[in-house]
Amino acid sequence: MSAACVHTLISLQVPDWVFQEIDKRRRGFLWAGKEKATGGQCLVAWPISLDFGNDPEVKAMFNASIDIELGDGCLTLFWSDHWLGQNSPCLIAPKLRNLVTPGFRNSRTVAAALSDKRWIQDITGTLTFQALSEYLILWQVVEAFELRVGVEDTIRWKWTTDAAYSARSAYVSFFQGTIRFEGAKPIWKTWAPQKVKFSVRQRIWTSDQRRRHGLTGDATCRLCDQEEETADHLLCTCSFTQQVWHTLLSVLGVQNPPSPVGLSILEWWLLLRQGLSKKQKKGLDTAVMLVSWLIWKERDARIFNGTEQSSSQLIRGILEEGSNWNWIRAGAS
Repeated sequence: MSAACVHTLISLQVPDWVFQEIDKRRRGFLWAGKEKATGGQCLVAWPISLDFGNDPEVKAMFNASIDIELGDGCLTLFWSDHWLGQNSPCLIAPKLRNLVTPGFRNSRTVAAALSDKRWIQDITGTLTFQALSEYLILWQVVEAFELRVGVEDTIRWKWTTDAAYSARSAYVSFFQGTIRFEGAKPIWKTWAPQKVKFSVRQRIWTSDQRRRHGLTGDATCRLCDQEEETADHLLCTCSFTQQVWHTLLSVLGVQNPPSPVGLSILEWWLLLRQGLSKKQKKGLDTAVMLVSWLIWKERDARIFNGTEQSSSQLIRGILEEGSNWNWIRAGAS
């Protein structure tokens, strides 16, 4: 929401109190619609805006996550549950559904609906041509089903081997189809502070990122002044950065692999981890976070402060900072 403007203000060396005032007014607008907000003020109706039980996307995900095998029909809702294969009467007959009161849609079981064809009595109002057509289709589908008296409906959860629901499997199911970030787990488990972990996840505002968001500026890497600045170049393949890595990996006792040209920072980092023990990996992972973070700070210092360190000066600064992170050396040794 504010990354672009904050990035611009940093270049102007705006004092901290300006950011604090901006945040104060932003909170006032979001919480009270005013310039300032005190405790207990909130214009958001959370019980309504966060009513997940009636969220159509949540309902659709739930219906896609269960299989219903109809028995006596006492557990399955006639109108809303997907007991007609992968469909429900609401999906088969959406216009007809609008003529059924919410009370019946949310409470009428299959057993009760099929008894004396009560589902027909749930329909109120005038039938349009489309609703009448859907009614005839639904009639044919429903008539084909026979209840098994004395056999309880079976509801199976698709995301577990035992078909039983668990909150964990429900949470994981929402990530089906997402693109996995291979280094997410080791990054999360490092000893580095949260403000440091973002650097390896390519969330830093290098020139290629700024250009993607319509911001202009010098695209050349400020460390080597030779190639275009990208996260992978800045943190991995830059000649200046490679001098830093070569020295620090020697200090940590980690073998430096061949030239990382063509590799992303993530690929090169995972290559470094090969052959290390679990404890050594965690120490190396944290060191990678630290070095990447301070390389990024050196880049910012050159742009915004006009200051510049040599590779040896930056290495000394990294080692000094690392001395406060004693667990880096402990983990990598």
